Amino acid sequence: MSGLARAEKRNWDAFWNKWNSVIRQVPDAKKRALAAAGAAIKKEVDKQIAGQGVHDFGRVQSWQEVRVGSKGGFVAITPKAENIRVSASGSPTTARKVTGYLEKGHQTRSGRASDYADEHGMVTYNETTGAAIVPGRHFYAMARLQAGNIGRAAGEQIMKEIQAGLEKETVS
Repeated sequence: MSGLARAEKRNWDAFWNKWNSVIRQVPDAKKRALAAAGAAIKKEVDKQIAGQGVHDFGRVQSWQEVRVGSKGGFVAITPKAENIRVSASGSPTTARKVTGYLEKGHQTRSGRASDYADEHGMVTYNETTGAAIVPGRHFYAMARLQAGNIGRAAGEQIMKEIQAGLEKETVS
């Protein structure tokens, strides 16, 4: 084998060694990207909860958790399923239910409708029962608007780390 052929074979082998290195990093990179995206989206949800007027000293924020899909294909922020209170009738209330009421709104049982007026003094009423409706805070919906960008940024950061590792191997 001539010297030129040996040099080409070395370059060819080096190329495939780099690609094998990248392929070995992909599963771990996906897990790291999802973990980074989950943490960043959780921060955004917490920011939205505080920003949408939920004044509870961080309690609703503490109920939110990062959940990764069973096969590692997605990440979501969901409320914990823990019981947080038992009513006088004995029925439990969960963090998940309370978070849902805060997110989407709920009907009142009694009280002054003016307590639930929006910034224009308008109150929404249930057509069937006539009870006032407490408007939702929509903190998940607001965070969802940013989630795609946050996830993409986390993935790009992991790709930059892989690229830096490849360039480091090339220099060595």
